[in-house]
Amino acid sequence: MATGIFAGSFDPFTTGHLDIVERAARVFSEVYVAVLNNSQKRCAFSPQERVAQVDRAVSALPNVSVISFNGLLVECMREHNIDCTIRGIRSAADFDYERGMAQVNSQLWPEMDTVVFLARPRYMHISSSIVKELASYGACIDGLVPKVNESEIVERMRNNGRERGF
Repeated sequence: MATGIFAGSFDPFTTGHLDIVERAARVFSEVYVAVLNNSQKRCAFSPQERVAQVDRAVSALPNVSVISFNGLLVECMREHNIDCTIRGIRSAADFDYERGMAQVNSQLWPEMDTVVFLARPRYMHISSSIVKELASYGACIDGLVPKVNESEIVERMRNNGRERGF
């Protein structure tokens, strides 16, 4: 069976992300959730905090590991001997973006494949940006993020979310 990688900034990790990981864990022998450390992107949580959030959320899945990486996804895949990238799609815009990324990644490494999971309707409206925005104004984010991370996200965003532009 193939090994897959689900990569993203996960700032923060949402229930939509968790649903994709859970579904991928049933399809792949091993799944890596790879937290991208992109210095060009302003994140509310450090790479270490994001890795910890994902790790807590997926702890019940024995075939899922959490890693962080810098640079190109295909390089991370080569380093860990991973066959497929896993992507979640919520909309037609996501599809267009992911199709382009899959083509670029395939050009960089023709042996890799991209596997797409369509978001379930109950998660289609959830994004990390929406979660940060709601939490920064003190709105309820119950059900939008894994319960195990909710208080950390609420606290961070309440304390400095709006000041940092989230």
